[in-house]
Amino acid sequence: MRVSRIEGSNLILGAARTLNDLRDALGAVQSKSKSFEALVNHIGKIASNHVRNQASIAGNLVMARENGFLSDLAPIMQGAGATLSVLDNSTGKIKSVSVETFLSDSSEFQSGDLIVDVRIPMLSGNVVFRTYRSAVRPRNCHAILNSSMMIETEADGKIKSSRIVFNGVMEPDAKGSRPVRAVQTEAFLKGKSLRDAGTIASATSKLCDEIGGMLKGTAKSVSSYEGKCGDFVSVRLALVRGFFTKFAVACNADKATAEFRSASRDLVVDRGSVESKQEFPQNDADARSAVYVI
Repeated sequence: MRVSRIEGSNLILGAARTLNDLRDALGAVQSKSKSFEALVNHIGKIASNHVRNQASIAGNLVMARENGFLSDLAPIMQGAGATLSVLDNSTGKIKSVSVETFLSDSSEFQSGDLIVDVRIPMLSGNVVFRTYRSAVRPRNCHAILNSSMMIETEADGKIKSSRIVFNGVMEPDAKGSRPVRAVQTEAFLKGKSLRDAGTIASATSKLCDEIGGMLKGTAKSVSSYEGKCGDFVSVRLALVRGFFTKFAVACNADKATAEFRSASRDLVVDRGSVESKQEFPQNDADARSAVYVI
């Protein structure tokens, strides 16, 4: 339950490990996967440091599955293709369940089953992986919407496979809520290239239609939560469009101008922490001569 090791092409951590343990383990082997740097940065934005020192990987995922907790961890683990090793209570054997299947309330996970570890694949080759998050505050605050996006391309730049995951589309913190996957947009992208402006425009439109339909359905049940149904939809749809635009720019970082590349920057990471310092006089003489400006 507290293991941490690399086995084959997977980083394995015990399910009882904390979120900071997960972040440290990913950071230690960051160069081994195209996804690990983005995961490290995203996990660092979850809650606060003392919460990340207490909260376990399994605990966070179970809350997302059972209570509809608007987890920051769940969508990025799903997007990264992570799997769970689960001890089956009825057979006593270990089985592998993808995070996506686990979160979908599948019968693959039953009462009495135990999550033993999480396995995060080390992505290599022509892969681009990014995560995104928008909240009232950059840290220690629930996200309004978060996302993870991954594409794998052939040598000619055509998309071989993709995963586009959003959390915050369904009713916040309501049982049955979970991250959603934009399967229609993924199907549209297969065999196409995000180096083509027309493809980016069409994919953005299709993604907004797909996620927008889900948001409109959700808005009917959260009107009292948000105040206005339209606000719930329009704010999140703007974020969907913005996240995907950032991802498209990241996929073209070697071709885009510096002006366009700036759109994919993570401002929370780039600006660092805000610090302040106050100095007090050491003796009475200093105190009498000190000038204080308020």
